[in-house]
Amino acid sequence: MSALEIAGSAIAGFAVAAPQRAVIAVFANQDACQPHARLPGAHRPAPLLLLTGAVTALLLAGVSYRVHPWPVAAAAGWLVICGVPLAVIDAREHRLPDVLTGAAYAGVMAFLTVAAGTMSVWQSLGRAALGGAIMAGCYFSAALVKPGHIGLGDGKAAASAGSLMAWFSWRIVVGGTLLALLLAAGYGLVLLAGRRATLKTAIAYGPALVAGTLLAVLLAAGR
Repeated sequence: MSALEIAGSAIAGFAVAAPQRAVIAVFANQDACQPHARLPGAHRPAPLLLLTGAVTALLLAGVSYRVHPWPVAAAAGWLVICGVPLAVIDAREHRLPDVLTGAAYAGVMAFLTVAAGTMSVWQSLGRAALGGAIMAGCYFSAALVKPGHIGLGDGKAAASAGSLMAWFSWRIVVGGTLLALLLAAGYGLVLLAGRRATLKTAIAYGPALVAGTLLAVLLAAGR
């Protein structure tokens, strides 16, 4: 992957920040979603726009550098584009909208199908489909056993996360799941230490799921 292609991916990350913010505004109606920050005398893009653009740009650049071939990179990039607003919405509203989780899964599987056809690795596509189903099933079961800690939306998001990780290997599925759990636990400990939560406080799991998945893929891809 050339430096020009990586730079182009980063620029694309900033370009999709505006539609990402629009989606966030629909599902998480916050002042930060407004076109301009509400600060006296300030006329600049809202912090949310800059943050989502920076995070998306960084992740897309990492995907371009680490993940190959292009259809698999496109699948990971699509999860980035859908996953960033999903994480923000879940952090604010404690929900993962079906339209976004559905779009994430459909896009990931579509690009992986192209990859399987291009490289004739249909066994990888089968493993991806099975990995997504297993992860979704585990999260749905957890949501039924302990409602309020894991939600049904997490199960729907886990389908695309599990499919992308399983494309590479089962080891990455296990590693990404553990990373997500560690990230969620670390965030909870920070809230507890700052007295912003108790042991009974529900914590949004979507951000940890997205971050753990993408981190596992970026660390393991290209080996």
